[in-house]
Amino acid sequence: MPNLILPGHPDFTPTLVQAPFFWKELQREKSDYFVYAPDVESGVLKPLTPKEAEDYLLGGEADYLVDQQEEWDEVELLFQEYLAEFNALKAQ
Repeated sequence: MPNLILPGHPDFTPTLVQAPFFWKELQREKSDYFVYAPDVESGVLKPLTPKEAEDYLLGGEADYLVDQQEEWDEVELLFQEYLAEFNALKAQ
């Protein structure tokens, strides 16, 4: 019997990365709609109905995730600046 692999399990990310090539076809067979969005808490993609997709986009969940990504991008840029300064000082 297959086990359910949840976030936090060591096999979770590798399993997502190596999803079968036919996963979209399987999903189409199960439903008439085809919208996925990352869950705010877990980051796992979840299927949405058209109404849920509208609520997701207009209700603030999508904006929250964009803000989180922008904050991470700012931290990464700051890190790159510090790293460049450190390397410049080290080279002197």
